[in-house]
Amino acid sequence: MIKQGLLNLLSNAVKFTPKGGSVTLTVAAKGSDAVTLTVRDTGIGMAAHELPLVFKPFVQVESSTSRNYEGTGLGLPLTKSFVEAHGGTLTLDSAPGQGTTAVMTLPLTLTTAIRTKRAAPALQAMGRAS
Repeated sequence: MIKQGLLNLLSNAVKFTPKGGSVTLTVAAKGSDAVTLTVRDTGIGMAAHELPLVFKPFVQVESSTSRNYEGTGLGLPLTKSFVEAHGGTLTLDSAPGQGTTAVMTLPLTLTTAIRTKRAAPALQAMGRAS
């Protein structure tokens, strides 16, 4: 799930970054118990009030620039669910014309508490409860 989530973030970054722009992936330790994967692009970006909308299924930010791009509006909501199912967090920072930074923070180990408190509800919401 994490691999798919990272692919979703990278795909969005490439899709919304014009020719000549850049997409950067950084992986770093966060203390001794977590890792961050950061995808930063110099693409079209989004306004602060639009950021919460992109985590809702089938919602796409509507602007004259972004409507030129295909998509279902499921990549970010699924990625957020995948990350949370593993006890992590996903945050976005963006500004129009300046690009977007997505930060996935993941624990290095899954504990029973994380599995029962976070993974089960997220997996149920995706119809994958065991």
